[in-house]
Amino acid sequence: MLAIWVKVKIKPPMREQFLKAIEADALASERDEPGCLRFNVLQDERDENVYYFYEVYADQAALEAHRKTRHYATWRDVADVLEGPRAAAYTADAIRRLGGTRWQWLRRLVFFFGLAPTETIRCRPVFPAASAYWDKLTVMDAVE
Repeated sequence: MLAIWVKVKIKPPMREQFLKAIEADALASERDEPGCLRFNVLQDERDENVYYFYEVYADQAALEAHRKTRHYATWRDVADVLEGPRAAAYTADAIRRLGGTRWQWLRRLVFFFGLAPTETIRCRPVFPAASAYWDKLTVMDAVE
């Protein structure tokens, strides 16, 4: 499984163009791609021009398949709405890639590189917007 957290900052006058393109990408990704397990778009509560994408794919092949879709191309075609580069954090298999490293060593490494302490970022969901989507998460949490 591969999880990606992408942060983008948009140019304010281009918000509608951005929202239209990312809505097409996010909704079609979950609907049409069997390897896309989740694609959420969130807006930062402190800066309305900052958005986060939380994407989960079955594996690297599913991510590569996503990047070849028409809806991804629609998103890439509006890259001029962005203010600066995208920032992405790839989290899948991180421990395994470090050769079976123990968590204690990883915590030290994170601290050493200045990634700690953590920062909480409050967001509001943008897409999917349907309350039924989010309601199913609440039901699933209650079952567990």
